[in-house]
Amino acid sequence: MMRKGSGLVLSADAVKPQSTYPAKLPLRPSSSSLSHLYLPPRCAAASTGYAAALLDVACCDGVLDFIERDVRQLLRGLRAIQALGERAKGKVVRRVSEGGGFYRNLVVLVRMLVAKGKTRLVEEVMEEIGRICEEMRGTHAVVMRANAKMEQ
Repeated sequence: MMRKGSGLVLSADAVKPQSTYPAKLPLRPSSSSLSHLYLPPRCAAASTGYAAALLDVACCDGVLDFIERDVRQLLRGLRAIQALGERAKGKVVRRVSEGGGFYRNLVVLVRMLVAKGKTRLVEEVMEEIGRICEEMRGTHAVVMRANAKMEQ
């Protein structure tokens, strides 16, 4: 830098780039990369995050319909063994998911959660996947009494 009179004059040598490396990428993916998948505005629950991640991978693999079927089967099995203890339930869930011909990433997620001792979270994730799939299709489950008449 050179001082000239009352103002400051910069020479060409004084202005150099800060770094030759490209700017660092953000830690979180941009919203445009997940635009095909509906995510609720808050992902505070771990089950929502696991469900969104699994559905994103399934969507990229083109197996969204298959994973929905697998989730329904796993949920049915989980609800049938509610009376078991946490450890026994974990063993059963792990064995069923590995031998049932389920989507491989779903099996990996179930095995990981069971290994961490979070068997209860498996059911929450499956319910969350079902909810997100229904929202993506635009259908919502409505429960009505049998004697109630439907009006248009």
